[in-house]
Amino acid sequence: MPVDPATTATTLTRTPTALDDYLFDLRGYLTLEQALEPDLVDALCATLDAIPPLQPLGWWGNVHRADAHPDQQSVELQNVVEAGEPFERLIDHPSWLSYVHRYCGEQDTYVDGLFIDECFASIRHPGGFFPVHSGAYRKVCLL
Repeated sequence: MPVDPATTATTLTRTPTALDDYLFDLRGYLTLEQALEPDLVDALCATLDAIPPLQPLGWWGNVHRADAHPDQQSVELQNVVEAGEPFERLIDHPSWLSYVHRYCGEQDTYVDGLFIDECFASIRHPGGFFPVHSGAYRKVCLL
């Protein structure tokens, strides 16, 4: 569904369908096409571009460069919601909030409901990657 730049966020509100349930169960993820307004994408990119180059483990305000493998041509900016208002708008964006409520969190436990556990931007340069993790009994190194 094409998104007109003048479209308001409320018109982007989406609700999971039976097909979404099936695809999420099958794949373990969903792709929500054109979930963000073009002006928000532009603002996010401009905000990331405004962050000065940081050394590994360096800080810019409350944003932390925490990439453990700088040799892999990637940068991990942790706590990126602290980079500015465009990232704050992502927290409860109407295009995916109902999906998050449906597929995330635990019911009837001490962590009932939603919370932000990690909030990061993963920036890949040419040849950059993040090593495969979780689910394998041996570590994998991609070359």
